[in-house]
Amino acid sequence: MLNFKDCTLAQLDATFNLEQIDDCQILPAWLLKELEISDLERQIIVMFQQTLKSHVRDWNEMELIQHFIGPIFSSVNFSSKKFGLFAERSFSGTVDGIEMSGRPDGIIASGFRKPKKPYFLFSRVQERKRPER
Repeated sequence: MLNFKDCTLAQLDATFNLEQIDDCQILPAWLLKELEISDLERQIIVMFQQTLKSHVRDWNEMELIQHFIGPIFSSVNFSSKKFGLFAERSFSGTVDGIEMSGRPDGIIASGFRKPKKPYFLFSRVQERKRPER
């Protein structure tokens, strides 16, 4: 069984035969899509952007999560009766016959009150280190 916190990128590449794709046609097309946002949404995005620019070099990891990442996810409103954003929940599953489990930092998944099918999972593989100033 693989635990999320013990996995390295090299181990995941080897285990699941992953390969980084540098030229993906879907992403540029997706990024060029027109998206209408309200004036309120625009104001919120600008506010978070300004706060991030002013403080990102000074925040520790928890402050970054509390001041920027969490509020951005809340603004997107990933929570409904069909899917949600779940944090530090025990989660397990089988991928290509390999059991995986752990408590990832966050999961965007189907489910109400508990994650079911993950769409996106994020977990720290290694601690982020700040450059010396």
